[in-house]
Amino acid sequence: MPIRGVGPRRARALLVVASLGALVAVGCSTDETGLPTGPAPQTTAPAAGAGELGRAEYPVPGGARVVSPSGDNAAAGTLQAPWRTLAHAVAQSPARSTVVLREGTYRESVQVYRKALTIQPYPGERVVLSGSDVVGGWTPDAGDFVRRGWTPSFPRTPDAASSAVTPQAPLAGFPELAFVDGVPQRQVGSRAEVVPGTFFVDDGADAVYLGVDPAGRRVELSARAWGLYLTGAHDSVVGGIGVRHFATPSSDIAALRAYADRVQLERLVVEDNAQSGISVIGTDTQVRSSTLYRNGQLGIHGLHADGLRVTQNVINGNNAERFDMGYQSGGLKVVKSRRLRFDGNIVRDNIGHGLWVDQSSYDVVMSNNTAQRNAAAGLHLEVSARGVLAGNVSTDNGETGILIVESHGVDVWNNTALYNRWRDLDILDNDRTSSNLAAAEHDRRWPLPNPEITWDVRDISVRNNVIGGGARNLPVFRVDDVTHVRSYADMGVTSDYNAFYRRDPSVGWLTLFSQEQGVLVAETLGEHRQVNRQDQNSATVDGPVNPWVTDARAGDFRVPPGAPNRLGAALPARVAEALRRSAGERMPIGPLQAPR
Repeated sequence: MPIRGVGPRRARALLVVASLGALVAVGCSTDETGLPTGPAPQTTAPAAGAGELGRAEYPVPGGARVVSPSGDNAAAGTLQAPWRTLAHAVAQSPARSTVVLREGTYRESVQVYRKALTIQPYPGERVVLSGSDVVGGWTPDAGDFVRRGWTPSFPRTPDAASSAVTPQAPLAGFPELAFVDGVPQRQVGSRAEVVPGTFFVDDGADAVYLGVDPAGRRVELSARAWGLYLTGAHDSVVGGIGVRHFATPSSDIAALRAYADRVQLERLVVEDNAQSGISVIGTDTQVRSSTLYRNGQLGIHGLHADGLRVTQNVINGNNAERFDMGYQSGGLKVVKSRRLRFDGNIVRDNIGHGLWVDQSSYDVVMSNNTAQRNAAAGLHLEVSARGVLAGNVSTDNGETGILIVESHGVDVWNNTALYNRWRDLDILDNDRTSSNLAAAEHDRRWPLPNPEITWDVRDISVRNNVIGGGARNLPVFRVDDVTHVRSYADMGVTSDYNAFYRRDPSVGWLTLFSQEQGVLVAETLGEHRQVNRQDQNSATVDGPVNPWVTDARAGDFRVPPGAPNRLGAALPARVAEALRRSAGERMPIGPLQAPR
């Protein structure tokens, strides 16, 4: 409901019986530069992402099986006499073998079934596993171009059949893909809609229509649904290759599926696939130093992925097909999993949340990540328990910097959440209850109801963060129960040693904290301290320059020497572990690592 009679200068710790969830914020600029003074020496983060394909230098072990696009499956599978296809090599290689791929594009789908294999490129060679074929035979047709006799067909999910597909993007569930000189073309729903930069697949007529003249250009159409499927292939390793152009339907989830334990995925470039890039179901899998780019729904999907470690990846531009952001889309979403560790990732420009953990997950650490310009929240923890969010930078996101919903036992320490369109830090309780045993959010591998995961906000500590600078007419920091039953004190939310920044204090509140009869809105830190009895050692600055940022344009969000209230609270053990520090150590507030 709207708030009436409350101007920015009259908010003075006013009790408001309403939630601000329905308010709409306007956008904000993102050109803050901070102070020019340099930071004290700090840990420098290693580079993230796979880099350019063809630069991996994996050693070739003795006895490796070798594959080349110019090889022969009747050959010996050696360096001198390579096989031709990866599928043949996988079928012929015994467990614990290494399969080495020579340079080229492998247009095939490959399953590794119940044996451990290592799949890698030859040193210095560029290898791509592709779901598309190069297609010729185009003819002019009423101003466009048609390829007849195109028979690959894939299951489609129209918007009426899936809550993940919206009327705004009704073809998101149509997995067909087309590329002209490597550039994705946009799929349209009828022949009449075809214009340059688009394509239409007439499944019934086995025809594809293209809006640009293909003469002298490389046209690729997706001909396979998925690329690599590790089924029970425990202890397998896949590294240094590209996986792209797979027309993955919703039933297959991802182009690369690691459905096994202790799988290592590294230095991969997984891009331009119709659904998720990578899907993980299994224990103790690692996804590291890889690039997940422009996949149709998610960069990384996880279910029952206990012990999953996602480290030093670049996860950018995913949900390219614009599935519903509130369902399952964006950079990464992992559900019903335990012992999750996401560290050192760069997560930008995803259409949805950046990093999202949901549905009764337990023991979650998000540390030292950079989440920027994602369309929803940068970091999101939902109906889960025992979490650490530490050392992250979450800025310029389309909704919230850090969003915690119906979760408990969470430490939010040493993050910078700035310039986000809605709120910078949002802790929200709602009406879901774990006593509802029919709810889909339960992890049914455990007895229900699970006393470890109660689906309520409880015992959350907020320390050593730099927060603010974002929305107009919305609080920088919110703690709210939308059912208006529990106060912030009932929820056990405590906050101190933080830095609050606002460009213009006349157009926004500082905090909103839930009370038993509504919410308390505080305009100043003094009011917040008085009415909420929190942040006694915190500081606030209003104005054009944020003193708690070294150089935002350069991506350096460490707090510079000389900033007010720079020294934070002593680190508890699990926060210290996430930040690679010692328990009890007092460090500067905000993130501690230099930008990558």
